[in-house]
Amino acid sequence: MTIWIRCLMILGLTILWWWAYATINAYNSRPDRAIYWPPRPLDIYPGLIQPISAIVYTLGACALLVWPIYVGWEWPRMRPLFCSMFIGTLAGFICFLVWPLAMERPTFGGKKFGESIMRLVFSLDNPANCFPSFHAFFAINGALFIHAFRSEYDFEVGFAYALAAAVVVTTITTGQHYFIDPIGGGLLAIVSFYFSKWLNLT
Repeated sequence: MTIWIRCLMILGLTILWWWAYATINAYNSRPDRAIYWPPRPLDIYPGLIQPISAIVYTLGACALLVWPIYVGWEWPRMRPLFCSMFIGTLAGFICFLVWPLAMERPTFGGKKFGESIMRLVFSLDNPANCFPSFHAFFAINGALFIHAFRSEYDFEVGFAYALAAAVVVTTITTGQHYFIDPIGGGLLAIVSFYFSKWLNLT
């Protein structure tokens, strides 16, 4: 499989994933669908946690989505990563449809860099599809595969786990999720990772 075919495949899967996510998100955001849990979990001092929370939440999650693809670029190694992502995505979408948990988001009306990032996130993402957290899923899944691909615990692996933990924390501190959501995303990542391993793909 040539590099261009792999790149096109990844691009196509990314577009398909986002289309499916956005469609379910719009559906679950309807007043007759959305379920809310009062009170809000944590946005007591949004001025204190911005912009660091927003940067880690967005860029950290993106890094842990792309990083394992780079590390396991050769197809035999990339196959279990895609398998795990597919399992987690399917299970997550089913959870969204069964339990359309939504979130009343905080207001970021200031001029800080982090607040502008969160306004951009809100403009692209409806306030539903909370459980499980896909930020937590992709972050922890990415760290697990980086560890599996490197086959030893070194600085890179340690940094990947630390970044994943930071992303999990910021799902709460940015006011995007309830406490249960990143727990669900983390458990989904672990189950998906080990299921792909059980299939002898890792």
